[in-house]
Order: sequence, then structure tokens, then C-alpha cells
Amino acid sequence: MFPVLYRCADEALAEELLGTRAWNALRRKRVVTWGHLCSMKATDLLVVPNFGITSLLAVADASVAQSISVSSTIRHEASPADDRARAGARLPSGRIGELRPHLRSLRLEVVPNWLIPTRLRSALGDLSWERLLEVDVGELTSRANVGERSVLDLLERLADLTPGDAAASSVSDVTLRELYGPLGSLLAWGRRERGIGNVGDLLTINPSQDPMPSRVRQEWQRLASQPIAGGTELDVCDLVEGLLSTFDERELQILRLRVWGRGGGPTLEAIGEDAGLTRERVRQLQVRCSRELRDRLNGPRLAPIVDRAEELQLRLGMYVRLDSERYAAALSWALRDISPDLLSDAELLFSWLAGPYTEHGGWAVSGGGTPIKQIRAQLEEVAGDDGFLSEADLRTELGRFSIHDDQHSAWMESFGRFQRLDDGWFCGGQNVIDAAVRLLRLRGRPMSAEEILEDLDRDASLRSVRQRLFEDDRVHRVTKSRFALREWAMDEYTSVAQEMVEEIERSGGSVPIDELVQRLAVRHDISPASVRMYAGRPMFRVDAAGVISVRDEGSYEVGSDLAATPGCYEIAPGVASWRVRVDGEILRGSGRRVPEPLAGWLGLRPGSQREWNHSGGTMLLSWTAWGQPTIGSLRSFVDQTHGQVGDWLVLVFRPGDALEVQWMSDDVEVDFGRVADLVGVEWRPGDPLQALARLLAIEEGADNLAFRVRGSLARRGDEDLVALVDRIMFG
Repeated sequence: MFPVLYRCADEALAEELLGTRAWNALRRKRVVTWGHLCSMKATDLLVVPNFGITSLLAVADASVAQSISVSSTIRHEASPADDRARAGARLPSGRIGELRPHLRSLRLEVVPNWLIPTRLRSALGDLSWERLLEVDVGELTSRANVGERSVLDLLERLADLTPGDAAASSVSDVTLRELYGPLGSLLAWGRRERGIGNVGDLLTINPSQDPMPSRVRQEWQRLASQPIAGGTELDVCDLVEGLLSTFDERELQILRLRVWGRGGGPTLEAIGEDAGLTRERVRQLQVRCSRELRDRLNGPRLAPIVDRAEELQLRLGMYVRLDSERYAAALSWALRDISPDLLSDAELLFSWLAGPYTEHGGWAVSGGGTPIKQIRAQLEEVAGDDGFLSEADLRTELGRFSIHDDQHSAWMESFGRFQRLDDGWFCGGQNVIDAAVRLLRLRGRPMSAEEILEDLDRDASLRSVRQRLFEDDRVHRVTKSRFALREWAMDEYTSVAQEMVEEIERSGGSVPIDELVQRLAVRHDISPASVRMYAGRPMFRVDAAGVISVRDEGSYEVGSDLAATPGCYEIAPGVASWRVRVDGEILRGSGRRVPEPLAGWLGLRPGSQREWNHSGGTMLLSWTAWGQPTIGSLRSFVDQTHGQVGDWLVLVFRPGDALEVQWMSDDVEVDFGRVADLVGVEWRPGDPLQALARLLAIEEGADNLAFRVRGSLARRGDEDLVALVDRIMFG
């Protein structure tokens, strides 16, 4: 102890000066004044419960600080002296080797970097170990930019090189001597009988599996049963407390907010406003505190803190969910012996040393970890062209990036751009068509658009995906609904009619229809019903023997008799009407099949089309050779009248390609005027039945005219109008 401390022998010890752990330990031992403390030796203090090396160093630091305070008081009370004399009263005088005699026994080739505080490095320059021991402490304070704090810090760090007290050394020596006996015997046996060349080879031998003589087995058991010497190692809690005590509260707050945090902390300006400092001053303090913290942690005395932080990093991995059991368990392990008052700062300190870890979307991410993009690129490369990654491959790859197995699924769902598929992971990419191509390559078989979307679990329009697959050069249809990769060289499907034509041509121009059905079902999975339906289209001809061939162009006879076509009427020379019931297909904007006789009456032939003009634009009627005549969407006519399902549209075709469309609601009173309107015939007030009779070529003046109209409509097969007439006649 410093002699000047006897001037304050009756003054009580202060917790803020000694630190909580040392103060509590001394208070329980009834050491409460500086006089009592000065009367104790270091060996007396070390036997105090919970008072370890760190607490002893804390007492030494406190003694220096108290000595400075008392010396300052003495200086003010005494007569003035020169500055160097006052400085000498604050610091021990003499050479470093004299102040720390035990350092003479150390044989160091170089001075460790961590020993020299930052402010002293430029002042001391490059020194050998011998020259450092000859440096005079008092002379150091006379150099520019060198203060007492830096010199005291140097002396404290030099104290870290103390090998320990005699009791600790004797315990360790005894333990080592006890180990050397059986270890030497085992090494001799292993070299002689097993041919081992080093201690590591000996440690791999398992007595329970390898045959071993009883004497050697006894030596092995003797070695294995040796207890590890305890009581001399440094307590991590004391080390953390001692480390934190070297910083004042303002410095600790800056470390918490700007160094140890996981990002997103307050700005330099915000901290400066709270502390009454400028932004630049806060920055300087941050740099200085961070550097000093690193310097202290580089020393051997604080190595247990660094070791524990490194093991914490190994337990956490480079990426770990903050809400995972692994994170909670690893942190609990790292803080297992930390006192409650240090827990908050210790957690920040260990997390910073282990990573430092930053928070990213609920994850703790190590600053030394590989970036997410790089990991993702590596996974996609391993997945290959088919985009599939097995669980075994995933464990291997993420294991290389120090991500633990129990974090793999969560990592892939958060960052991987992969999805679960079968017993592994599938990377389709952001483009659904690219994903479809990869999926086809993975499955190795044709798939429908529905199957592709189901496997990809994508929220995409089935119609849009199907259309985009039609347009993509990498795939083609091999059936009506299934797609395959072009690289597979499978026969391409175009349409049922086209496949029928090609198969007929391959067969020499004709083939039995039953045989054609079987071939197309096998080759393109076309249903027999579809083939037989298309066989009745204008482009094909089936003879009485059931042999199908392609019809010569222009040889198909098109009917044009509207009298036998329900819903169609020739209401005047060159004028025809067609009644269409509004349904869901019309409201969706779909086209509508046109009765073939009406198409023939309008002059259409297979392979032709015709446009009709109406008040809102044009309407296209077309007839493909392999299909049926159709008209474009009628939805606009329904929208104009706010129509709904069940209403009627009456299309009237007039000369000059003119089209009129009349809308009629279904929710009106039924009479013969209503029936005449649905036919499209014009009638005078009070005479709709006569107009219908003239249209249907019923003899003028005939009895029971209503019955005759009904019979004519029934013969035409116009069941909708027959039902309306029945309602009028019979209620």
C-alpha cells in the first residue's frame, strides 16, 4: 500500500471506488476503513471469500486513486513546489523494473503490444524488454501528451504478467508432478507396444475397446482420476467487473449505445445532447473507448473473457434466430456465473466480442459471417439447373458458413429464396416461367400448368401461366394440357385437328377412325371423345366403313335452312334474326357458337370470316375448317343495358353487313307482343299474333291462330317460345 493512505486511515471505504464485488467481500469481512485495509497483506485479502485476483487489482487501482486524492489535498495545504515534484507525489517513483521486481524473471523477446497504452506508444517507441524495465516512471510524465492515467495504466498492465502467488504455484506444481508419473509410464508403453509417436496418438486409445495390460490400465485409470486443481483460476465475473470498472459511466454508456449494440442505436448528435457534449467529442470518446477496450482484452489476464466469447460464437453460429432455443441457451451458458448487476452489460459485451452480432429481420448476424447474397449464390450453384437441393447438401453447404442444423429451415425460409419440395428444397427463382422450366427438368416428365402451379405453390393466374408457357421457346405442348422441355425431343402437340391431319397423312391419306383414336390417345393423351367430335367437322370425311380422311377444300356442303334452326328466323328478304340467352359465358366475355345453318345463310364457309357493323363498332363472325362458326364477345351489349343472366339478346342481320342488337329483360309480363319481339319481327299495336302467323307462313284468317302459331314453333324446335305461348294460353 502507499504510505500516504495512512493519512485517511479512519475514512470509510467507498463502493464506487472499489467496485461492488470487492467492496461487498471486504464489508462481510468487516474491513470498512482505509486503515484496516492498509494493515492487510495481499495474501490476507486473497483468502477472503469471493475476493479473487480481479478484486485485488481493483483494490490496487482504488489505492492509487485514493493516494492521488490525498496527495492533492496535501499539496494544497503545503507550500508550493515545482510541477515535477507534485507529479512525483502522485506516482510511484523509480524504474519500472524496481517497481515490478518480478518482471526481471521474465524472458520476453519483444514487448507485447497490449502492454503499452495508446498515448505511450509514440513516447516510448520501439523498446526491447530490457530497456522497458529501465524506464523511469517519473521521467515519463515529463514527455509531451503523457499523463498520469496512461502511466498508471501501464503499471496495471505490467501487473497482469504476475505469475501468481506461491500457494497457487505450489498447487499447480504438485498436480503436474502427480500427472507426470502415470503419463510417462503410459507414453513409454504406447511407444513400445503401439508404436505411437506423440501424446495425441496416446489420447486416441480407448481402454474399453483396445486390449491393455492390467498395469497399464491401472496407470490409465490413475491418470484419468486425477482432479483438476481448483481455486487458482480467475473468476470470469470478477474479470468482467474489473474490465467494466476501468470505464466511467459516461464511457460505458457510449460503449453500450455505439460499440456493443446490434445497430440502430442513437446518433452521435443525440448522445451528445443528452451528455452535454459535441458530436465530435462523442465520436472521439467512442474511438478511444473502443481502442482501450480492445487493448485490455488483448492481455492474458482477460483471456478467459475472450475465450468464452469465442465459444459463444461457436455455439451461436454466424446466423441464429433471436427467438430460438439455441440463442437463449447459448446466452444463458455465457452468462451463467455473471452477477445480476452485471448481466445487462455482460450480455452486450459477450455478444459484441463473439460477433459482433447485428440484428437483421429477427436474426442475430455475425459481423464476420458471409453475406446473405454470397451464401444464396452458393446454394443456387449447388442446386444446379434443376434447382433442387437435398437436405444432405443443405447441411453441408450451410455448415460451411457456420450455420447450425437447427437454424437451416428458418434460414432458408427467411433468406434462401427456396421452397420446401418433396424431401428437399427447390429454387425456382422469382419468374414463374423460369421456375416452371426448372421444375420440369427436376421432374423429368411432362406436366400440366395446373400441376406446375400446385408444386410451385405460386399465387399466379392459371390462364396467364398457360399462355406464357405457350409462348416460351424452351417448352412445348406434348398433349392438349401437358408441357415438356424441347430438349427432350418429344413430339409437339398443336391441336386435336392438326394432330388428326398429320396422323392421317402419315397413314397415306386415310385411316380407320378407331385406329386413329387409339394412336392419338397413346401419343398425345387425346381423349377418344375429342377425336370423334372433330371427325364430324367440315375438314374431315368419314365414309360408311368408318374410314376417316381429310376433305378436299370446298367440298363441304353448308346448310342454310333457318326454318329448321331453333332461335333463327328469316324475318324479311335478306334479313335474319338470332335469339341468344344471356349466361355466365357471355358475361365473362367469351365468344358464342353460331348455328351452322345461320352461318351458311350469312354466306360463311369453313375457313372464312366476315365482319358486321353495329352502333358500337364491328363484330366478327368466323369459321375455321376444324371448328364451328363463332361470333365475338357479346358482353358489351349486355353491359350497355345493365343486363343479367336470363335476359335475351336478339341479333338482327341486315343487308350491307349491318347488325342490330336488341336487349330484352326476362322480368316482364308475357304476351304475344313479347313473343314477336323475341323473334325479331315487326308488328302493329294490337296485332302481334298476326305478325307471327305471317312470319310462320300460317294461312291468313285461319281458326285457332294461337294454336297454329304454337304448333309451328314446336315443329321448328323453338322450345323457349313454345313455353311462353303456353303461359299466355293456359296461364
